[in-house]
Order: sequence, then C-alpha cells, then structure tokens
Amino acid sequence: MLKWMRRTCAMEQACLEEGLRSRSGASYVNPHEPRLSEALHIALDQWQEHLSSPLRAADPYTFEAFERRVGRRCHHWSFQDVADGVLEEEPIYDLVLCSFALHLLERSWLTCTVSSLARRARLLVVATPHKRPLIERKTGWEQVAEVLHARVRVRLYRSLVVDDIAY
Repeated sequence: MLKWMRRTCAMEQACLEEGLRSRSGASYVNPHEPRLSEALHIALDQWQEHLSSPLRAADPYTFEAFERRVGRRCHHWSFQDVADGVLEEEPIYDLVLCSFALHLLERSWLTCTVSSLARRARLLVVATPHKRPLIERKTGWEQVAEVLHARVRVRLYRSLVVDDIAY
C-alpha cells in the first residue's frame, strides 16, 4: 500500500482542525456561502448548455445539511473514496462540482482524486477561494473557462479521457 494511502486525507485533517466534526453536520453553513452562491450562479448561468443531468451530491461531513436544505440524498463519499475508485461503478456524470474543498488536498491526493474524476465525468467545476488547486493536464483535465467573482474562482474543466471510455 502506498504511503499516502495510509495517511488521513488532508481535508479530513483540516476539518478536524477547524472542529467541523464536533459541529452538527445537519446545521453546518459555509461562512462564505453568499459570495460562493453568487459566483456559482454566474458561472453556471454562463455554462448552462453543458448542464442536463439531475443533481447528485457527496460530502462525508455535511451530508445532513445538504439533505435537509436541498431535500435530496447525499452520498457520504470522501476524497479518499473517490481516489480509491468508488465512482468506477457509477454512470458517467455530465458534471462534477467541487466547492471550496479541493484546495485543501495534498498534491498526491489531488492528483489521484481528479484523475479518478476524469474517468467518470465529462466536466468538472471547481470553486475555490484561492488560485489553488492547480489541476494539471496530466490528470486528465483541460481548463476551458474561469469566472472570478468576489474573490471566488470558479473554473470549468473538460475531461480528456471520458470520451475514450465505453459506457
């Protein structure tokens, strides 16, 4: 087993440090939600021709809040689950949205996670408060657009490998 697979995911460490696990997942609200919501609406309005699939979600910590607020089921998958292949049995997704999360991953986790996503999704939207993450072409993604609004970056990536997969 690779050394990085034995370590706890950097996001889990960050959440532990911030005390998110001690908070109720059902009541968690992102403190950046207003500007994040605005930035996502602007970006998704611009890219709406790419969006046609029903909404599905995954979050190992705040799934209860999502389910309560949106009224839909939320998977409990972590980045480690994604890197380990949990999506391999799932259908190809039109779009995966990672909101204020990927910038927390260590580089080795980021590479494995986004490479796995590139095999199971046509498009990837990454919302981040930083310039990170830097998603390289070698992971199977090509950046095609970016919106910057109120210090929130929303990037759109196109998978370079999903069209090669028979589904």
